[in-house]
Order: sequence, then structure tokens, then C-alpha cells
Amino acid sequence: MVGATVVGAYEEFTINQSTGRVEIMKNIQVAVKGSILTLTVDLSKTQGQSASGKSTMIATTEGNQKVTKFGGKDVSLGLNLYTKA
Repeated sequence: MVGATVVGAYEEFTINQSTGRVEIMKNIQVAVKGSILTLTVDLSKTQGQSASGKSTMIATTEGNQKVTKFGGKDVSLGLNLYTKA
């Protein structure tokens, strides 16, 4: 992860050291072991309705988030997991 990381039950906050920006992923846990990146999402949890009200969010990275480095390059993740409302 980039910078300092504080992990909650299923919400991960990362403080980007270069920008000072707090980056948030809701209901997503990321684990990296060697070259394998694993995502864990609790499908029983929801994050509320989408802005349009057409879907119910289960998990989101809230935009693209840097999750690790591999081969000297940043690896980013952008994910929205949802059901139709």
C-alpha cells in the first residue's frame, strides 16, 4: 500500500504520503503475497444506494486506488460491486 494504512472491519483507509490525500475503499480487503493479489468482499454488507438509486452498492474503491507496487510500477484498482435495486 502507498503510505500509512489503517484497516477497519471492511473499510480500508490509506494516506497517500505524496499527496496527503486520504483514499478510501469500502468493504474491500486487499492482500498481496508475491505476485498474487487477492480481494475479499463481504457480499452480505451493503454501502447504500447509488446516486441514481438504480443500484445498491456492495463494495467500492471510490475511484482508482493504488494498492501495491509490482515490477517497480504502481498497481491500481478501480472496482464497483453492486446489485440492481
